This record gives sequence, C-alpha cells and structure tokens, in this order.
Amino acid sequence: VGTLLRDVESYIMEHPDSALTVLESVDSSFLRTQKMRANHALLHAMALDKNYIDVTDDSLANVAVNYYQKHGKTKYLARSLYYKALAHYYAKDYEVAIVDATRAENIARESDSLYLGFTKVLQANIHDKNYNSMEELKALQSALSVYTDIAHTYYINVAKMLLGRSYINNDRYEDAELLLSDLISSAQLNRNVRVNSMREYAFLLATRPTPNFQVSVQLYDEVVAEYEELMSINDYWAFSYSLSKLGRYDESKDMIDQLLQIDSSGTASYWLYRIEKDKRNADKALKFL
Repeated sequence: VGTLLRDVESYIMEHPDSALTVLESVDSSFLRTQKMRANHALLHAMALDKNYIDVTDDSLANVAVNYYQKHGKTKYLARSLYYKALAHYYAKDYEVAIVDATRAENIARESDSLYLGFTKVLQANIHDKNYNSMEELKALQSALSVYTDIAHTYYINVAKMLLGRSYINNDRYEDAELLLSDLISSAQLNRNVRVNSMREYAFLLATRPTPNFQVSVQLYDEVVAEYEELMSINDYWAFSYSLSKLGRYDESKDMIDQLLQIDSSGTASYWLYRIEKDKRNADKALKFL
C-alpha cells in the first residue's frame, strides 16, 4: 500500500481521475499505520479537489493535519491545512477558512511554492466572498508573483484571469482590459482559462463607465456556445442588459423571464432597475431600485 500511495503521488497532478479511482479502491484495513492513513487522507482530499468535487467536511484534512503537524515533511502539513481551509470555504465558514489558510501560507512559504500560490488564491476567494476587494487584489498579486517565480505557465494564466476580475471589483477598468484582452489573444491559453477570461471581459465591457455592448454580447455568445456551464447568474444579467441596450428587447426579455425563475436577489432588482431606467420607465425603475 505504501508503494501504491507513492505511485499515486507521482501522477495525481496530471491524472487526478485515475488517482481518485485508485485511492477509493484501497481497503482501509490495509492502512495500518498513522503515516499511511495520513498519506492516504491527504492524497484523497487532493484528488477530490482536482476532480472538481467540492468537499464541505474537513475530516479527511484533519486526519492529515493531526499527523503532519508532528511528523513528516512540512510541505505535507501546508497542503493538509490548505485542504482543511478549502473544506471550510466550501462550507461557507469563511472566518475559520481564513485562519487555516493563513496557517497554510506561513508553512508553505518555506516549503511548497506551488501550494503557497494555491493558498493565496484561496485567500483571495475568501476575501471576495466577504466583499473585501482590496485584500482580494493583494492576495492575487501575491499568487501571480509566486507562480511567476516557479514559471508555472498554467497557474500564471489562472492568476491573471482572476486578477482581471479583481481589477473590475476595484474599479480599475483599464488594468482589467489590458490584462484580459492580452490573455484572450494568447494562442497557447488553456481552453478553460480562455473562456473564463472571455466571460470576465464581456462583463467588464457591459459594466465599465464606457461600455461596449456590441462586443460584450459577441463574447457572451461565444462563451454560451462553447462552455455555458461557466456562466454565472450575474453574467446572464449583464448579458440580458447588454442585449437590451442594443435594442434586442425580445431576447433580453426571454433571458430575464428565465432568470426571474431562479433569482429574486438584490442583484436581480439592480439589473431590472437599470433596464427600466434606460427605457425611461421611471416608476418601474424606482420600484426596482
């Protein structure tokens, strides 16, 4: 089993689906030592995350943390704390998540640059959920610096895409446009990162002080056609608003009718206010505002 776990660790980054299958097939009765149980738990948490399975229970991570805070390499403790923080993040327990992420950062800074970058991105996501756009920006700038130092092209591009979104959140529209337009034009960009960058750029063009609704709609059309599951509710609101601004009221209304079946939040009221205001329907706009 020890040999099998070492083998899984060697390919888990490139083939997480295969790693997860192997890890879940291991008979727990063969994990006879604390070291084996901790190693298996950490790899299992890693494989779940890399297969886009959001885990809200920190039990796996705790098995690893409890062992690695007393034994083994410090990089494994940093990774264990990262997955513990990630579980709390998915559980929306942001106060606990930021504490564990800070502990992970302090250890990873000395032992694991890749997971230092992951941890800074996680911190940025937590700050975003707490509407702390300045701290989100700082964390992403740190992550980009870390990934640049280790010359990891994929994660450099991921950090740039997230940084573009953060620039939008901080009203730094010119910085966002420079970064996102440069990413989209890159021929070697990963498909997922490219489509996400297009989506962020479309949102920027629909919401900045000098909007370009024509290009925003073109980009949103491409994203929906190529990778619709990446679209958020807020993206669809910006999309419907852009359609309305171009005079494509029927398409905008169809989208809004679908959105109102799943969204009754302040976000919905805000976009409806803007649409009615632009149509000069003052009474309806005021009601939504």
